[in-house]
Amino acid sequence: MVIAIIAILAVVVVLTLNPAELLRQSRDSNRVSDMATLTDALNLYVTDQAGASTFALGNASDTYPSTYDPSATSTAGDQCQGLGMLSLNTSTGQSWQCASSNAFRSVNGTGWIPVNFTQISAGSPIGSLPVDPSNQTSSGLFYAYNTNGTQFEVTADLESQKYKTQYGQTPQTSFFPEVISGGTPIVSALYNPAGLVGYWNLNEGSGSSTIDQSGNVNNGTWSGTASGNNGTYYTGGKIGSNAGYFNGTNDYVNLGNPTALQVPNAISVVAWF
Repeated sequence: MVIAIIAILAVVVVLTLNPAELLRQSRDSNRVSDMATLTDALNLYVTDQAGASTFALGNASDTYPSTYDPSATSTAGDQCQGLGMLSLNTSTGQSWQCASSNAFRSVNGTGWIPVNFTQISAGSPIGSLPVDPSNQTSSGLFYAYNTNGTQFEVTADLESQKYKTQYGQTPQTSFFPEVISGGTPIVSALYNPAGLVGYWNLNEGSGSSTIDQSGNVNNGTWSGTASGNNGTYYTGGKIGSNAGYFNGTNDYVNLGNPTALQVPNAISVVAWF
């Protein structure tokens, strides 16, 4: 009897604590901290070195991931051959640039972020470049760096429900829903326009507009009978505070006819019901 009770309590504790989710939250906490560290270091470099002849933030035509390429034979890296990276939007002229395995965490300009932090007057504020706790191309969990030559942006994807909800409801920039970013919002080839065309989390809770958080401004308008909570188009949400309430008869969201949604060659649609 005692053993049975202990077993039941153990199952309850595991289900309540959800250790897998706690591990995801721990990794996301590291990502938040790393983004702050990288942003501070890059801001210091820009402030200290702007105008110097050696000032360089990298190539505007490259997207730099925190993953290394084991086939790279020099610290300059290559285009991440063999890593199964997603195809970047060719219209932007972007290509991948991975550092080599023996230098990808270096802070002298040969690491995955192509900035020589050692040129800062007081020396590099970090001893090595942080990388994503998972740092895998297969899962998409890696850091990324983009620049337009004078500004920078670092980004990290999230995996825990807690942090995805937090940053999904209040994105740091409209271009990156549920993504941590630091620096100046740049239309990164990693997430946009090669990424989401539209992102509607239906979490407004009131009103007749649904906001497109992908940054493409394909906002929608509710039509039909507002038969959700308190005469709104919303009910309680599983992810976030609210969810869209469709009565199954005449409710729909009208997005108009934006070019990005007109019979594309390929499209993926994901929805929570």
